[in-house]
Amino acid sequence: MRQMARNENMGRSVGGSIRQERGMIVNARREWLPCLTQMWKEAFQDEEEEIRLFHQYLFREELSWCYLADQSPAAVIYGIPATVWTGQNGAKLPVLYLYGGATRQELRGKGYYGALIREVARRGEGRRIPVLVPVKGMVPYYEGLGFHVVQKEKTEILHVPGGGEKTETFLSPVLPGRYKQIRDRLLGKPGYVEWGVDYLSYVLRSAARNGNLAVQLQTDREDHVVLARNAQAGLTVIDTTLRQEQLLRLSPYLRNDTDLPGTICIKGSVWMSTRTEWPCSPCFKISWE
Repeated sequence: MRQMARNENMGRSVGGSIRQERGMIVNARREWLPCLTQMWKEAFQDEEEEIRLFHQYLFREELSWCYLADQSPAAVIYGIPATVWTGQNGAKLPVLYLYGGATRQELRGKGYYGALIREVARRGEGRRIPVLVPVKGMVPYYEGLGFHVVQKEKTEILHVPGGGEKTETFLSPVLPGRYKQIRDRLLGKPGYVEWGVDYLSYVLRSAARNGNLAVQLQTDREDHVVLARNAQAGLTVIDTTLRQEQLLRLSPYLRNDTDLPGTICIKGSVWMSTRTEWPCSPCFKISWE
């Protein structure tokens, strides 16, 4: 999935000390969205349309939290529900993907974000296990907040020689419900992380808005899905049900050319959680057999 590290570097050196002021941690309110939008823009430099899209599909007051300073939001974190298949009589373990963490620019370095993450993780334990993807270099910071690395996904590069002919493969737009159905059916096994339709709706709408590839296709008599970014140098795969050999075979079609050599980059991430023991090893991203 769109496993982006949307939890910002809070402007502190790892291992350094920060000053934490007293405040209050509460669920976010819809009337605060203009302030939260501005925080997001300062942290990630996204356009307002992209931020509105996220809030439209995924903002839930009961799953969004703010640290208040002087009775106004100083830091925010959003929760996106998902489930891990454990393989134990069809049981599923609820998790909460923490996303979009940000602090008002003028209030960074005061410990607001760290206090917010600690409290949200504490509230989530026993109901939904908190998980997140840190930005590069921030693993020690989150370890200091009680998180542990539970999965390291390796970024893989597949080299495409170029040439070849397009196969009889037809790409078509895919609706969120159909994307979920195909993904759950082909990837569902112990450790599989199942995302909800709301999250997939946001991901697919965001992909379409940014000119990325989000399609359904049929190959080897099986329906598959692909979510990727297409560039001149090659294809960056964010999520797919295709195996590596299928990606290579279908590369000329997915990359919209048949002649140029290039690469297929399969993005990996580091996932962290407050839970150290799991009934199975969670696989947040596809793992090929």
